[in-house]
Amino acid sequence: MNTNLSDGTYIWIGKSVQVMQICDECLKTVLLLAFPGVRFQDHVIYSENQKRLDKATLGKLIRILKQRVLLTDEFSETLENYLDNRNSLIHKWDRIQEFENDEDARRFVQFFCLQAVDLTKLFLEIIIAWVAQTAGQPKMKEDQKMLTELLESGEENFMEFMEDFILEIR
Repeated sequence: MNTNLSDGTYIWIGKSVQVMQICDECLKTVLLLAFPGVRFQDHVIYSENQKRLDKATLGKLIRILKQRVLLTDEFSETLENYLDNRNSLIHKWDRIQEFENDEDARRFVQFFCLQAVDLTKLFLEIIIAWVAQTAGQPKMKEDQKMLTELLESGEENFMEFMEDFILEIR
């Protein structure tokens, strides 16, 4: 068991947690807006759905996505693999320390980060497509405007963060 992880590996673990949280929030937004599972009649239904999603674990969010959208086997497997790696990083710390050396542990964490980045980009693309499709619909106008502003303000910072992040891996 390797108990001597380097500072660099711990930095990667921190970055992984950052990206994972962004990915989780993007998935919640996709489920809330693009694939809500119900027709929004009023703000109450929207708020109740939002509260349920905020409390859901990543595993639950993935199950909800699978119920609402027909996913390819390959994408389902990608999500399950991401969930397993995420749970190892967050809940099974001893698995990280089981690697033979620091380099192997860092590679695992970097791989997880790239998974999270790829999924986040995909979820952002779905959100952006939803914003474009709902433009002009009166009931969605406020949500669409708020989300557009959020994406415009955050997307540049997020993409810059991701570009720096990916450069560090190579």
